[in-house]
Amino acid sequence: MSEEKTPVKQAVNDERKWYVLYTRSRAEKKASSELCSIGIEAYVPLQKVLRFWKDRKKLVEVPLINSYVFVRVDRLERDKVFKCMHIIRYITFEGKPAAVPEKQMIDLKWMVSAEIPIEAVMKKFSPGENVKIAYGPLAGITGELVCVENEKRFLLRIDKIGYSLMAKIPAAWLEKSK
Repeated sequence: MSEEKTPVKQAVNDERKWYVLYTRSRAEKKASSELCSIGIEAYVPLQKVLRFWKDRKKLVEVPLINSYVFVRVDRLERDKVFKCMHIIRYITFEGKPAAVPEKQMIDLKWMVSAEIPIEAVMKKFSPGENVKIAYGPLAGITGELVCVENEKRFLLRIDKIGYSLMAKIPAAWLEKSK
């Protein structure tokens, strides 16, 4: 009679989550590149901005949120990010690295890829009406409608890291969210 062996399940948590890292000043792109070179999925939201100098003007890509890099790692890979010399620390919430929900990362990437002017603000807004963008390049994203200086703007909060993304969206593109 042969004894059949069952494979032992490892206690490794393969579930990857998005976290936010704080980088040295002006080192977001370098940090992202280094992280990718050591096998860590990294994302820096970049926005094209027209910059002016005395003799010229140029369209350059700048980070949407200064000194922040988003990484997707599992529990066992979290310390691996410190192999990158440009990383200072994790952004924390209640003493633990702040995990950003997958849906918010998808929405963030979508907003950035739409190439519309976006402003990252650290202000706290009073809760407004929940809306969904029904038309245009950001159709499907839900968030809050806020009024800033008499202009209607759409707000996407990134929970736990204290940032919100605001974009001017025509009122005709919005509908009430359920």
